[in-house]
Amino acid sequence: MLKKYIKRFISGMVIGAMLASAGGACVFAAEDDAAEYTLQKTEHTKYMSGTNAAEFEPESYLTRAETAQIIYNLLTLKPSISKRFDDVSDGEWYSEAVNGLYSAGIIHGKYSDSTYFPNDLISRGELVEMLSYFSEMPDNHSSEAKSFDDVAPDNPLYDYITAAASAGWISGYEDNTFRPNNPLTRAEAVCVFNRVLMRAPDADYIASAENMPLFIDVDCDMWAYDNIMEAAVSHSYEKTDREIWTAFEKESTGLSAGPHIFNHYLYYIDGETGCFLRNCDINGYTLDKNGRYTTGNAELDDSLRAVTSELCTNEAGSEENLRKVYDYVRDNFVYQARAHVARGASGWELEYAVPMMRTHYGNCYSWAAVFMYLARNVGFEAYCRSGAVGAKVEDHGWTEIMFDGEWLIFDPELENANHQRWSFYKLSYDNDFKKYYKYE
Repeated sequence: MLKKYIKRFISGMVIGAMLASAGGACVFAAEDDAAEYTLQKTEHTKYMSGTNAAEFEPESYLTRAETAQIIYNLLTLKPSISKRFDDVSDGEWYSEAVNGLYSAGIIHGKYSDSTYFPNDLISRGELVEMLSYFSEMPDNHSSEAKSFDDVAPDNPLYDYITAAASAGWISGYEDNTFRPNNPLTRAEAVCVFNRVLMRAPDADYIASAENMPLFIDVDCDMWAYDNIMEAAVSHSYEKTDREIWTAFEKESTGLSAGPHIFNHYLYYIDGETGCFLRNCDINGYTLDKNGRYTTGNAELDDSLRAVTSELCTNEAGSEENLRKVYDYVRDNFVYQARAHVARGASGWELEYAVPMMRTHYGNCYSWAAVFMYLARNVGFEAYCRSGAVGAKVEDHGWTEIMFDGEWLIFDPELENANHQRWSFYKLSYDNDFKKYYKYE
C-alpha cells in the first residue's frame, strides 16, 4: 500500500532513468516528517477562486504554483518553512505555499531537488503524485487494480496513477490512456480535488439558489459546472447518502450595479448584493439561466450579438456604441408595409424584430423594435412606443430611452425616410420639429 509517510530516496542514476522514461516528471523523496498533514474535508470552504471578478477560465491550464497554493490552502495545519527552492523567491504570491509544502515533504523539485519550476504547467501525473501524500490508497498490484495502456510498470509515476485510478480519484480517456504528461485544466483539476476531498456538489440546490456565484465562461450546462461551484463556493451541508447543501456564502463581485458587457453579452449586477442576476427581469432586461440578456428568441439573440460584436466595444452604456447601432438600423433596412400596431400596445416587439433582422425589410415598428433590442444589448434601458406622429396624427412606432431624467425619442425609420436630412436621434418630446403622441 502507498502510505503518506513512505518516501523514497532516489539516487542520481535513478533520477536520470526517470527523466528518460517519464518525460521529465520525477518523484523526489524527503525524510519522514514529525507532523502528519491532512486536507480539510469537513468544512466545505471554497478552495479555488475565479481568475477575476467575472471569469473562472475552466479551460486554462493549472501551473505548479497554483496547484501548490490550492493544496496549501486546504491543509488543516500549515507547515513552517525550513527550506526553500532556489527558484521560488520570498516575495512571490505562491512562495509561502510552495516552500511550506516543500519543507513538509509534500512536494518535491522538478528535474532537481532544489528547483520547483513554479510557472510550469502541472501534469496529470504530477498532480496525482502530490495528492498521494494525503491518502492510503488501494494495493495497486491487486487483480482489480486499474491500469492504463500508456503508463507502464517502469514509469516512476505508475504506482501513484494506478492506485489513484483504483481509488476513483482519476479516470482515463476512452482509449484507456491516462496521458500522464499532459497538462491539467482548471476544470479537470477541481473534479480531481473534489473526489480526493470526498466533496460531491448538490446540483439541485446549485441550480435553484438565488445569487449563486456566476462565472461568465462557465455555462450551467457545462460538464464541470457543478464541480466548479463545489470548489468555488463556501457552503454548509448535510451528509446522508449524498451531500445536501443547506446554505452558501454570497460574495459580491465588486462590480458596479447595473449592466455590464463581457464578450458582447450583456449581464446585470444587482445593486444590493453585488452579484450577477439571472433567471429574472429587471429594467427591461430578461436575464437567462447563465445571466445573459436574452430577447427570448435565440435567432434574434445571435443576430443582435453579431451586429454589436462587429460594431461596438464592451463598454456598457457607451453613447458611442448607441450611436453606432442607431446608424446601423437607420442605414441597413428597407421600408416594407406591414400591419400597424394598436396605439399604446406592448408585447409586439419580437413579432416585428425577428423578420426584420432576417430579411432587412419592415415598417416603422420593425425599425423601432430592432433598435430597441440593439440599444439594450449595449447597455441602455430602451422601450418601444406605438403611437402617432405628425400633423395628421398617423400611426407610428419609435424607440425611447431616458437621459438625465427625460425620455428621448430615437426614430431611425423617419430619419431614413427623410434621407438623413433631419436627425431623429435623442429628440425631445417638446421639440418644435415633429409632434409625437404617446398612448399609455
